[in-house]
Amino acid sequence: MTHRPLFGAGAQTLQHVPLDRLGRPTRITDATYTIVDLTEGTTSSSREVVASTAATLDGVETTLSAAAGRNSADSTLLPAVSDTGIVSGRRLLLSTLSDSGQRELVTVERVGSGVFTRRDVRGVYASGDRLQGVELAATFPASVADDEDLAIRDGNDYQIVWSYSIDGQPYLVPERISVERYSSFSWVGPQEVLRGKPSLARRIDASLLQETLSLATEEVEGELEASQTRPEYYRPTKAGRTATRYLTLALLYDELGNDDDQDKATNYRARFRAQIHQMIDGRPAEARMVSRQDDTSHAPANNMGIFVPA
Repeated sequence: MTHRPLFGAGAQTLQHVPLDRLGRPTRITDATYTIVDLTEGTTSSSREVVASTAATLDGVETTLSAAAGRNSADSTLLPAVSDTGIVSGRRLLLSTLSDSGQRELVTVERVGSGVFTRRDVRGVYASGDRLQGVELAATFPASVADDEDLAIRDGNDYQIVWSYSIDGQPYLVPERISVERYSSFSWVGPQEVLRGKPSLARRIDASLLQETLSLATEEVEGELEASQTRPEYYRPTKAGRTATRYLTLALLYDELGNDDDQDKATNYRARFRAQIHQMIDGRPAEARMVSRQDDTSHAPANNMGIFVPA
């Protein structure tokens, strides 16, 4: 995972969900973290940005007042005894009191007449089962986030290392931190991606679509960076939006996973590659042979006007 604090936004919170050796979300009682500057050598006095500091544990602790889960009329509703401290976007641990040990991580969509999750709850839970905070929080310091000299250098990378124990086993979990100068936004909206694809719309949820849109936008920006074109100077015109839509569809069909979906994913990724090639080089990825009888109005067009001068 890569955390992306913004340059100039002051001290910012970094969050982490502990996972046990089986990859299950786990609530722990205490943890620490350190933050280091990866551009400094291991013996440098400037390498350690934040010395070992206690992480903050989300203190939400409540139970269900009624049954919830996939057998319920609304499988996104968690009827909590208390919603104190629960806010949209918070990840919580839902677990049973029984010996089954069933648990899952849920993300809060909204709070009101119960806690509503972004995706359907997969398991079946009874009244009295637990809904608990599971996220650890650390602070990325303003002294680094707001430092102009640090923000403009190459290799602007840091690392946070979370330290805690689960069932007596020590864990050291490193995660990358990259300070970004600009907020990322999706170049197309969910409705634009799903236009003309009602069957796909029924198979995915809003959170998966939004996450995939963000990932696709980042990949398009990465393609521009690789071509020595700074993304902040690129206007997401129809070319950029089309490339983002194609890649988003490819990633969504990849996630769904059956053979027909994989064929569609391959097709959309090929269309994405062709669109990126057109954006960067101003011509299609493959030349097309024409005869004198052919309509030559489809000659490659240049991409003048797509890029905004620095």
